[in-house]
Amino acid sequence: MAANNTGDDITIGQTNAGQDGTELRADANDEGGFGNDFVLQLRVSPILTHRNAVDGLRSIAVKQGRGVFAQAEEIAGVFGSCLGSGSDDIGVRGENEWDDSAGKGNGQGVGVLGTVTLRDGVGVRGENFTGTGVKGVSHGVAGSAIGVEGLANDGNFGTGVHGQANGAGGVGVKAESDVGTAIKAIISPGGVGGVFDATKNGLPLPPPGRAGVFGSESAAQVYLVPHPPLKQPALNKTFPVQVLITKGLEAEFPANGQAGDLLCTTVQVGKPPRDDEIGTLWFCEKGGTDKTNPAHWRQVLLGPVFSGQG
Repeated sequence: MAANNTGDDITIGQTNAGQDGTELRADANDEGGFGNDFVLQLRVSPILTHRNAVDGLRSIAVKQGRGVFAQAEEIAGVFGSCLGSGSDDIGVRGENEWDDSAGKGNGQGVGVLGTVTLRDGVGVRGENFTGTGVKGVSHGVAGSAIGVEGLANDGNFGTGVHGQANGAGGVGVKAESDVGTAIKAIISPGGVGGVFDATKNGLPLPPPGRAGVFGSESAAQVYLVPHPPLKQPALNKTFPVQVLITKGLEAEFPANGQAGDLLCTTVQVGKPPRDDEIGTLWFCEKGGTDKTNPAHWRQVLLGPVFSGQG
């Protein structure tokens, strides 16, 4: 007979009920030891032939209760091990089963959440000694399909995603794409798309609105790998330098430019209907703040025009 009240004996194979929790505690024997390395072990017999899947342990909680709460003094609070080697063989898996299509609104559930309060602690850590430590895969629709998302939500100096390479051939963050964009940074006017810092003491906070900031003290800020050399040497020949007349175009250039800013824009040259839109390059030689203290810009002069036929 199954248990119905606290104090009744538990019957295997039946649903047992009680009005209080049940605790199994490991006590030391006369020698101060314990007979096994576990308090409770649940095992599914390997000779089952008519069931494809039998859970070793199933726990169901209600409201804000936790399905599984595990605590350890050292090593691991929860340790999951899977003997399979396929892509669907997982040691620890977390799922959130909210269904956005059920008419209940879009959920913000989390499959696995790791939380620490240590300065150098790690919320979620993935390790692999030969392959991938952490892999994020999304099967969502366009616009919401994110495999791995990092969010620096609190404070002015948080880091959403940190990648580090310690070896000479290592890569901190690697992005690949067969068709689409490997890396895309989207910023607001007050943000910066990317900062590439090779300085000794680190760059100061960059001015906002830049798509990219590059800094180096020992070499050029940007290195462009040359194409294969030309098949024949170019001839040295003088040519007249052409400079665009910028009178009346002051409003087209940022007054708050900073020394070192490189700006590319286009300008209409000629008279309709034969006017052309050509690209021009400008360098900020002196930084400014606003119209009362404007930045100074200079056009980067280029060589003569020729048409590519490659």
